[in-house]
Amino acid sequence: MNIYGNEILLICMTQISAWFLTLAADRLVKPYPGTPLRNPKAALVHFFLSSCFFYSVLLVSGRIVFTAAGLLGIYLLLVFVSNAKYRSLREPVVFSDYDYISDAFRFPRLYFPYLGAKGTAGAVCSLVLAGCAFYFEPLKKVFSLSDPAVYWCIANMLASLTVLFISAGKFRPVIFKPVQDLQQFGLLLCLWFYFTGYLKKPEAESPFSSLMNRENDSSPDQANTGSAKRPHLIAVQSESFFDPRNWNRNIRYGILKNYDLISAESEMHGSLHVPAWGANTVRTEFSFLTGVAPEKMKAHQFSPYQICARNFEIGSIVAFLKSSGYRTVCIHPYDSGFYNRNVIFRKWGFDEFIDIEHFSDDHKAGPYISDLALADCALEVLSQQKAGNKPLFMFIITMENHGPLSLENIEKQEYRSYFNDIAPVLKDRMEFYRKYRDLAVYLRHLAGCDLMLKKITEALDGEGETASLVFYGDHIPIMPELYESDGNPDGTVPYFIWNSRRLKESIACGYRADACSEKTGEIKENSRIHGIEDLALNWLKLCSLINDHHDRK
Repeated sequence: MNIYGNEILLICMTQISAWFLTLAADRLVKPYPGTPLRNPKAALVHFFLSSCFFYSVLLVSGRIVFTAAGLLGIYLLLVFVSNAKYRSLREPVVFSDYDYISDAFRFPRLYFPYLGAKGTAGAVCSLVLAGCAFYFEPLKKVFSLSDPAVYWCIANMLASLTVLFISAGKFRPVIFKPVQDLQQFGLLLCLWFYFTGYLKKPEAESPFSSLMNRENDSSPDQANTGSAKRPHLIAVQSESFFDPRNWNRNIRYGILKNYDLISAESEMHGSLHVPAWGANTVRTEFSFLTGVAPEKMKAHQFSPYQICARNFEIGSIVAFLKSSGYRTVCIHPYDSGFYNRNVIFRKWGFDEFIDIEHFSDDHKAGPYISDLALADCALEVLSQQKAGNKPLFMFIITMENHGPLSLENIEKQEYRSYFNDIAPVLKDRMEFYRKYRDLAVYLRHLAGCDLMLKKITEALDGEGETASLVFYGDHIPIMPELYESDGNPDGTVPYFIWNSRRLKESIACGYRADACSEKTGEIKENSRIHGIEDLALNWLKLCSLINDHHDRK
């Protein structure tokens, strides 16, 4: 065999070795997926995926060992990142997470602390592995157009691409439930199948589009009777809000006393299923604003704003209310470019976006703007709106509860404000402080949220406003160590729909001809809200802004 034949044989053996090593690396993935070798079609796709990457890098680098090490190193890096994500968010890496690579460097506090010591060490070792191979392996000078190995690489790369894209149309077995898909096919195949699904535009349709296009007597202008003004609408999406008192009975019950009082006098309150755990606020936010269930977005459900910022048009409660004569304002005390909100919210029809530039460090409670500062800002916007003739829709996205909770300081004496009992023995007490440190920090911010709710509702009632407030959490907070020791919460978040005294009187007295208090009671009894996608429509029904027969499709 001549030198070129030996070289091609070496390339093939190295490529096959790299493929087997990536298969072996799947044993490190959590939850362990097994191996795609048990499924012949999946194993074939896995082989051609690794082959495509291998030959592409080899053509550019001219280094055989480095290419194999690079393939393995990058895959190990994905594995360690995926494991860190799964530990914190109960979800492995999915294709749409690519957007977080740039975000991690733009907003490092929101990402890097969750990688952990093991994840960081694994990521560094993966990069060192590839770097050593690159440094110690000399560049092959025979890699030129006269080298048959080059044409061998090109042929294999093109063949791999062809097989992959043919299989993408005929073999797409994932159900877009990341944990189940991972356990069935492994990490590499899941990333590929989610990528091919990501290339397809979703067919989801918002119920608010139907409301805007339907010509009947359901519009607010036609629905109103008499001279009653349409209510101001305020939606609060509270960062990481959930009620931990049933999950941990040692938490002082009064920490959410205002929330309890407001819920008791609300039109509706209860628990919501949300498509996020620990993070990914955008998933809950998208479903609330559009009324679209997560599964309808298929591969785009994991980061729906990515396609919304590009070429996907979808209706929203913002556009619906704006077309109905509302002024629309969003308040979010963070960078407006995060999640491309500045682009998407403009497309959806927000008249104004009040972001972090409106606030100063004096408004902070910990590292983020306090919920009380948001309440002040919201009431200021509302007072300015009184001079106009338009009703106001205000969407408030809070930040105070955002982690990482472990980066904040807390004094030991502060624990007694949040817990009923603390271990009497010093040694046990120190263990208590360590174990429940993150929870204590979280409860501190939860108390701030409770004061925000009191301030907003008292202002709306005290000034006789015709207004409605919907409040909900976007997901539970990230506290993986505590969940491992004390058990997981059920993952649902609380919500309530509260109407001001004046709005209740307006509805009861015929704000709309068929909307008396008895009718509203019927809505409360029959409209059970299970998912976040149903919340906004039920809210508008309770406010008598749409007719009851405008059910979701």
